[in-house]
Amino acid sequence: MLRTRFCELMEVEVPVLQAAIAPYTPPELVAAVSNAGALGTVSTGFQTIEQVRSTIRRTQELTDRPFVVNFVTPRHYGEMLKRQFDRLYAEGEESGTVMCIPLHPYLIGQPYRIKAFEEALAYITRHDKVWLATGREIAKHFLDHHYDQFAAASVPVGEAP
Repeated sequence: MLRTRFCELMEVEVPVLQAAIAPYTPPELVAAVSNAGALGTVSTGFQTIEQVRSTIRRTQELTDRPFVVNFVTPRHYGEMLKRQFDRLYAEGEESGTVMCIPLHPYLIGQPYRIKAFEEALAYITRHDKVWLATGREIAKHFLDHHYDQFAAASVPVGEAP
């Protein structure tokens, strides 16, 4: 069986982390994953603090194995965006890079999360050479400025050496 550093750190038998997809990770699923030797994850999305407590207690009733509680506060989410930006901004100094910010309703669509998102965007846009763009705008820029060069360098499928 495959053993990794992840297994050692998380005290699990297999290097598998179950995704926390709210609201589709009930305690029964989390416990089943943990009981199978992987690392189950409790999702706290869309739950009140009392519901989170109840979900954790129920999971503990169903397993004595390790599991994760995925709890991201608005402040933490904003800080994660800023840290991700700082890393990509430094890495892209010479060549540029793309930072995708998922606009999932759970992450930024809740009133109590919007302030952290606004603060992260303000932080990002204070930097030089930052282009806030939609996927459509990026595609248009590519088509207008780089497509012909890309197409000329491409090799049709089936003709590659």
